[in-house]
Amino acid sequence: MVNLLIAVLSVSASATIYTVTDGYFTSKTVDNYDTLIMSGGGAGSILGRGNGILDIRNTSSPYVSGESGINYINLNDDSQLYFSGGSLHLLGITGDASVVLSGGQIDEINSYYYSGDLNHITIYCQPGWTYENYHLSGQWLDATPFNIYLYSQSSTGVFDNITFIPEPATLSLFALGGLMLRRKR
Repeated sequence: MVNLLIAVLSVSASATIYTVTDGYFTSKTVDNYDTLIMSGGGAGSILGRGNGILDIRNTSSPYVSGESGINYINLNDDSQLYFSGGSLHLLGITGDASVVLSGGQIDEINSYYYSGDLNHITIYCQPGWTYENYHLSGQWLDATPFNIYLYSQSSTGVFDNITFIPEPATLSLFALGGLMLRRKR
């Protein structure tokens, strides 16, 4: 039992925080409780897995393949994505990954969830959003517009997996909770 506790403590103590503020990288895998914080620059692909945390605050914009924005983020296992700004072409989600979207430009979301495996995607936006012909349109809380194409590789559509949260106070509480979790690590 003591050996297991030491192994768990050593895994969380060795977690790395990667910070990207500019430039462009081809690919990055974030796992083993590592965190990627992106406040500028661009990427070809980012893979989140094994409890990896992606905090995308901004990117170079607009998305241009090989130059700016992010082409593809693929999340699986228990990875988490917090996307609040920047430009993303395609977001793929599966497994027990969770996503919180609150801003930026996102062109497409593709999920691989099965029927009954729902509520992995949370969107903070103003009331009045619409969903028609696989396009989700509305305004983020800061009143900037979004139009995201949704499609699924499973029996349950992406739209069925979304929870909409319109209150800014909830977003503030969520951010505070995230800071408290980071502080405990």
